[in-house]
Amino acid sequence: MLTADYLSWFLEGKIYAFGAGEFSNVIDLDKSIAAYTNAAKHVSPDAEKSEEAKRLTAEIRFYLGLAQCAKSNAGTFSPQCFPLWNGANITAASK
Repeated sequence: MLTADYLSWFLEGKIYAFGAGEFSNVIDLDKSIAAYTNAAKHVSPDAEKSEEAKRLTAEIRFYLGLAQCAKSNAGTFSPQCFPLWNGANITAASK
């Protein structure tokens, strides 16, 4: 069973990493990285006992790396951060 503590940190990290919409933009990579780091720290003990927590740990670390890469390349598009994106219509690739 997932604990709300690290799940909340994980969701907060996603909001700060991807939180742009039609009427607002809350993207803040520093806050995103901090939230993902807290999530990774707090999920570690449960990941030793739970398969669900192990999967979440992998997802947390993926998004943490993505946020760190995006921050290190701020202001530019970096293919190193998004190696699977080739500039084509992403929705077509997901079909």
